[in-house]
Amino acid sequence: MNDLTQCERGLVAMLDELRACPPVDLHRDDLWPADESFGDADTVFGRVAEWYGVTLDPALKRCFFRFSGIMAHWSADADGRELSGEFTLGDLLSLVADQPPDLGVEYGSDFERELEPQLRVMDDTRFTGTGKLTALRIQPGTPNPELWFFDVSRGFFKLDVDYCGYLAALPLTKGVHGWQYLFADVRLGDQEFSGVLADMRNMLDVLPRLFPDHDYTALTDRLAQRL
Repeated sequence: MNDLTQCERGLVAMLDELRACPPVDLHRDDLWPADESFGDADTVFGRVAEWYGVTLDPALKRCFFRFSGIMAHWSADADGRELSGEFTLGDLLSLVADQPPDLGVEYGSDFERELEPQLRVMDDTRFTGTGKLTALRIQPGTPNPELWFFDVSRGFFKLDVDYCGYLAALPLTKGVHGWQYLFADVRLGDQEFSGVLADMRNMLDVLPRLFPDHDYTALTDRLAQRL
């Protein structure tokens, strides 16, 4: 595809960086080209509104990407420090058209039972089966949908980032398992999150060594805020 947008360049660069990093073992990676019949951002946003009754904020067009999918599952050993990650992104039209996930909340709270049917999965860990995913919350009259992170071992967490912010953060984190907790309203110093805290500290120690061209200050600041 010629004339990539800034968002598309960031996603392609993320794959290229993983592929070019010697300590990284790529177990699976792929980039599926766009279905040209989907059209450009204006066309897709118009179809989402016409077909599904969802009028998205035009500002989100700046992070519209034309790939039908992009994914990677990887692990790395950096001087004895192990790290792994996974992401799977699909195109926006298919995302909105998809069915809500079945997260087994029939015995959950009233809020969880209300939330689940509104969710559309935008990123998941289908290959490693860690039970984590990120979803858009599609609601009438909400042009900039909320993002919710689901961890099967801990439940739902609303993220302090929108669709574009998520796609900007992903090339930094490379999909390290649990990175979304840095954008959730949680206290990682609490005992129940001790494992997550250890993982985030490990991530912010290893990633700058694997990918020194990136600035991880913003993520380090977010970890400090979560403490």
